[in-house]
Amino acid sequence: VSRLHETKHRLLRGECDVSEWSLRCKDGSYLPVEVSAKILSDGRWQGFVRDVRERRAAEKALRASEQRLRFAAEVARFGTFDVSFVNGSSYLSPEFSKLFGLPPDFAMVAPARPGWFLEYVHPRDRERVRAKLADCTRMGRDFHDEHRIVMPNGDIRWVLVDARLFYGEDVSSGPLRSVGTVIDVTERKSIEETIRASEAKYAGLIAAAPDAIISIDRDQRIVMYNEGAEKTFGWKRTEIIGQLLDVLIPERLRAVHRKHIVRFDEEFSKSRLMGERSDISGLRRDGTEFPAEASISKVETASGKLFTVVLRDITARKRAEEERALLAEIGAAVTSTLDYEETACNIATVVVGALADLCIVETVEEEGTLRRVKVAHRDPSMAEVACVLQHLQLDRRQPHLGSAALDTKKPLVMSEISTAYLDSITQSEAHGRALRALAPTSLMSLPLLAHGQLEGALILVRTRGAKPYTRDDLSMGEKVALRAALAVENARLYRTAQRAVLARDEVLGIVAHDLRNPLNSIVLQSEMLRKRAPQPDRRSQKPAELIRRSAMRMERLIQDLLDIVRLEAGTFSVNRTPLSSYAIVMEAVEAQRPVAAACGRELVLDVPALLPQIVGDHDRLLQVFDNLIGNAMKFTTSGGRITVGATARNGDVLFWVSDTGAGIPAESIPHLFDRFWQARPTDRRGAGLGLPIVRAIVEAHGGRVWVESALGSGSTFYFALPAAASKAA
Repeated sequence: VSRLHETKHRLLRGECDVSEWSLRCKDGSYLPVEVSAKILSDGRWQGFVRDVRERRAAEKALRASEQRLRFAAEVARFGTFDVSFVNGSSYLSPEFSKLFGLPPDFAMVAPARPGWFLEYVHPRDRERVRAKLADCTRMGRDFHDEHRIVMPNGDIRWVLVDARLFYGEDVSSGPLRSVGTVIDVTERKSIEETIRASEAKYAGLIAAAPDAIISIDRDQRIVMYNEGAEKTFGWKRTEIIGQLLDVLIPERLRAVHRKHIVRFDEEFSKSRLMGERSDISGLRRDGTEFPAEASISKVETASGKLFTVVLRDITARKRAEEERALLAEIGAAVTSTLDYEETACNIATVVVGALADLCIVETVEEEGTLRRVKVAHRDPSMAEVACVLQHLQLDRRQPHLGSAALDTKKPLVMSEISTAYLDSITQSEAHGRALRALAPTSLMSLPLLAHGQLEGALILVRTRGAKPYTRDDLSMGEKVALRAALAVENARLYRTAQRAVLARDEVLGIVAHDLRNPLNSIVLQSEMLRKRAPQPDRRSQKPAELIRRSAMRMERLIQDLLDIVRLEAGTFSVNRTPLSSYAIVMEAVEAQRPVAAACGRELVLDVPALLPQIVGDHDRLLQVFDNLIGNAMKFTTSGGRITVGATARNGDVLFWVSDTGAGIPAESIPHLFDRFWQARPTDRRGAGLGLPIVRAIVEAHGGRVWVESALGSGSTFYFALPAAASKAA
């Protein structure tokens, strides 16, 4: 009633009244209404009554919702705020106050302004946040940002701010209210930073890895593909992601490879190392295949199982292994013989199949002519064509398959051979038929250069169906050509040496034969002169004796020359019979005693009466003693002593001849038994054949010979022969 009177008085004063009333309805219930009323000029009241039950229910629900929201904000782990830019009313949750280091009862005294929190933002982020907030305010958008804040104690925290700005009818006048949340994301940012660093390191390792690193899902679709894979396969990452792994595998191996992945998925092991599978091949974008080795691992992820393959292109390693194997095979083939023809055949046989379908070995002969030594084809059905090519007489001055290498002394690689080129090098009708029958598709012509000397050419040809030669094959071809050139040079030198030895032996044989006839006449005549003398007159006997000795020396020299020829021809032999070791030494010494006495040397015998027998050639062993005793007298001055001895030792009979001469320099001892070698080239007392013949005779008896000497102390030559008892055993 009091409220009604108040309303009446306001109306009488001419004021309009708006108030809420509760009216009792006919059924006894109360209806909340809003009444707007005024007094008209004629004294009547005019008003409107509005049912406000729904509004009151909504307000009640809103108050309940705000209460629940405030309660949730107070217990949540994020801060909330509700700030009015009109009347300054604000609500900051306890978590908000805690996060910003504010007291729990903190309240804004003056009305807040947009961006009121900027003073808490880290200086390095402040301008960016200010610009973003201004942009959101101008465009009427919600504000969302992560930035750092500085707490009153100096700690720096990362926060995520989400704010909704409410505007009136005029957006340009700015927001009226801001409601939002603030979440402390410092821990998350730290974790993210750690993850980013780890991912950056991992990504850097993957990107820098020379190997191809590819990850596929369970459907074998590519989900990761590094730079190494781009270089290996030729596909760009943007082109390959999402495609099946099959695109990187030769078609003939795809089904097998898919089964390998499925089996690996079912296995207990989580990885396979490189080398566990050897039959791996990759397929480049241009269609070429390459050998590879790979390791694979699997890991379970949130999106399913992931397989990661680390694949390495081993083309270079395979080529190096093949090169080493081929070069080793060529080395064994060319060193197995010094025969000129056989060397060329071995080279062609090894190269064919490994490096070429057809191999031609051409040599430049001593007179400058070109000789096609060997033509070999890997296909036996082409043997007749190869034979025709080998025996065709070609003009070196005209173009042919090897002319470029022979003329320029530089290698030539032709990846494609045209019909026009074949026509240009055809020298005859038969030659043309043979070339067309070969159907060559690519060519590598290599000069055979040994120490700068052109020995010939090595021509490698690939025919239809084979991979054409490229510049990459040139390195291997040059290595093969170098070994072939050295082998051909060695074979040529050996052939030249054989011819020289044969010519020398023929000359020695002729000289020895032709000299013996007049020499025999000289010996006979010297004997007749000695017998015709009426009495032993020293003056008349001395010239005859001198002639006889000179003739015998010439005979010995001729015999030495013939023995050397026999040694080199492999026809030197000994006739073995049982011999008394004591008797052979005695006979040798007695034969040399007059010579020693005549030149003033003492000849001493140092032999026990009991010595084992030996089995040997009587005349050849006397020749050994004659050479050794003769050398001792030659290098021992008058008045010196020469000792000839023998003894039994370890199943052998050891013989020696020692002297008291000047001795032999240490650097000369290794050369004493070399043919035609002399310590002093100006020394004309021998031809340098005696000691080599001594060694040949001793070794032919199964023995060995050596020398011990020191300057100023004389020299001792030893040789040991097997005793007869051990020989029989």
